[in-house]
Amino acid sequence: MSKISVFTRSELAERLLLVNNFRLALGFFFFAYFAALGFLRLTFSPGTEAVLFLGLFLFTYSLLTQYFLKTQKMIAMVEIVFLSVFITLLDIVLITLSIYFTGGGENPFFVFYLLSLLMTAFIFPYYRAGLFIWLAATLVFYEGQILMTLNGSLPIFPRFLSDQINPAISGRIIILNALGVPLVLLGACLAVYFISGYLLKERHLFKKILVEEETAQQEFAAISNISWILTRLQDLDYMLEKVLEETFKLLKLHSGSVLVVHPKNAHYHKRCSIGVPTAVNNFLSKLKPGRMPSEEDRNFGSLLKDEGIESFVAKPLLAPGGTYLGMIVFFIHQGETPSKRGLFNLDAIVNELGIVLAYALFIEKLKPRKRKK
Repeated sequence: MSKISVFTRSELAERLLLVNNFRLALGFFFFAYFAALGFLRLTFSPGTEAVLFLGLFLFTYSLLTQYFLKTQKMIAMVEIVFLSVFITLLDIVLITLSIYFTGGGENPFFVFYLLSLLMTAFIFPYYRAGLFIWLAATLVFYEGQILMTLNGSLPIFPRFLSDQINPAISGRIIILNALGVPLVLLGACLAVYFISGYLLKERHLFKKILVEEETAQQEFAAISNISWILTRLQDLDYMLEKVLEETFKLLKLHSGSVLVVHPKNAHYHKRCSIGVPTAVNNFLSKLKPGRMPSEEDRNFGSLLKDEGIESFVAKPLLAPGGTYLGMIVFFIHQGETPSKRGLFNLDAIVNELGIVLAYALFIEKLKPRKRKK
């Protein structure tokens, strides 16, 4: 089972929508907070104006993304992955710019990277290695703006809620953050990597249990239908056809044949086949009563290979006393995998079918024969 198959396309789209809702609220918070801060202080510093603009940009873009996700009836997996990657990179850039305009390396706002890390793990649950790509991109942007600030390529902005810059103190804090922040982010990335791996394994196990329960319910329904058919239907030909159809559902196959013979009448036989090639049917018809098809028979093996059949499951139909009444054969074509649970329950179905056939043949014997004129 592939990793991506643990999550459906709709589930990934819902996760992306939830993350975008959070980004929408975060953008509104940044915009409202720094706008209120500027009005209360009766002045807007260049850094405050920049963060105000970034918050407005994040809010606007998240609003447009929200509109796109809600108006699209069917979002392709490629679009989901593209939007997820783009949103992740955009978050890293916006957080880095917000840090830079509010003090750069001496700003404690690097903790917002942790929010980006959690959102990345949430929208990429099936690709945990992407967390280390996120870490590399984050460190490139964060350390890059610190290095460009230290060598004078970028101007230094005052720290958050401060109007003055102390070069000596700022330099020590910047260097400390430049060394410490990567270690903090690396530790957080490793923790999220292992925790998300555990949650992914638990989800995989939970889905496997759900699939097994659903399969068991389907098999129970198929067995119930077969039991109803065996006890209610009087027409033997129709009964054999229905038994084959329901057993197909149980085994997850689509071709098979059942042959019924009379133990005391060599000319009596009934056959019902569904999806079986004519050549295979002809071969089964030529078998002597009591003889089962075998994979060791080279002619039969080559015939099955020519018809695209990999293997088969054959069961004898026996009366309660052990008298041979026929056989039932199911064919496994290339690419098919029979249900293990179905094969386990097949013996019980065959035994019940043998009892019903013995009764049906006894009734056939008691029926009055038409006299020849």
